Amino acid sequence: MALGRIASAVLAFIVCAQNLANAQETPLPQFKVGDTWQFKTQTGTSTRTVKSVQDDGIVVMNVMTVASGRNADFDLRLTSNLDPLNGQYFYNGDPITLTFDPPACWMAPAPWIVGKEWSCDYNSTGYQGRRYQYHISGKLDGIEKVTVPAGTFEALKITLNFGSKWTYWYAPAVRNYVKSDTGNPLSSFELEKYSLK
Repeated sequence: MALGRIASAVLAFIVCAQNLANAQETPLPQFKVGDTWQFKTQTGTSTRTVKSVQDDGIVVMNVMTVASGRNADFDLRLTSNLDPLNGQYFYNGDPITLTFDPPACWMAPAPWIVGKEWSCDYNSTGYQGRRYQYHISGKLDGIEKVTVPAGTFEALKITLNFGSKWTYWYAPAVRNYVKSDTGNPLSSFELEKYSLK
C-alpha cells in the first residue's frame, strides 16, 4: 500500500514537471526608444511612441490620440510588465490625467505563462483629485492567432475582470497589444501599423 502511494506521488510529480516544461512562456517586451504603434478604434486613432526606457524599467511612451474630434497628447508611464502608472481620459471635453498607486495590474506578474491567474487592488487619482479604489482579476487564457489590419500574429490572450470583462491580445513579435475588446468603442482597438527599432 505504501509502495502504491509512493508510485502515485512519483507519477503525479512527473506529470506536473512535464506540464511545467510544456508551459509556454511569453517573453516580456524589450522596448527600444522610437518603437511606434498606431491603433485604430471605432472613433479614431491612437499612436504610441517609446520616448525612454529608464534604469528602473519604467517605459515612457508619448500617446497621441485623435478620436471623435478630441485630441490627447500625453506621456504614458508603464512598468516593464505593461502595468500603467498613469493614463488620461476626457471629462466634459477636458483631458483628465489619472495616476495609479500601486501601478494598475492589468497584466500578470512575470513570468507570463498560459493559465496564470492574478488579482490586485489599486487606487486611481483623477478629476479634481478624487481617489477611487479598484479590484481587478485576470487570467492568461492561451495563445491564439489574431488578425488585425497590421497583420496576423501569435498572441497571448488576456482576460481582465473589474466589474466588466476586458480581453486583450499581446503579440511578442510587435512588443505590444494587437487587439482589445472592452465592450466600449472608445477603448476597444486593433493595431493598424507599427515600427520597431
